[in-house]
Amino acid sequence: MGIIITRVSADISLAKKNALNNPSKRALIERSNSRGSNLVEVQNEIERIFELSKSLQLVVLDCDTINHPSQLLKTSLNPILVYLQISSPKVLQRLIKSRGKSQAKNMNVQMVAAEKLA
Repeated sequence: MGIIITRVSADISLAKKNALNNPSKRALIERSNSRGSNLVEVQNEIERIFELSKSLQLVVLDCDTINHPSQLLKTSLNPILVYLQISSPKVLQRLIKSRGKSQAKNMNVQMVAAEKLA
């Protein structure tokens, strides 16, 4: 079994099932979204993730905008979520550092959040 790791820059938490299907909610989200991800971009990312998963390999998403799995609860990705626990703080620190300087500067916050999830 292989693993596919892919970077996701769109805010996929906006892909809530009812928001994508309801035109009035969709317009409200598009107007209020300050991150710059529009719903077309979000929908394209969701479709790309599903295409990657068709190979029946584990797809790991490296998301800029997702800080906790609960942000994806009402999205179409919910049925395929897998939670990984990284028990070694050193491994977690290396993973955070490998994502770049912008993530590394917030590492203390992420480490505290990881301890709370443990």
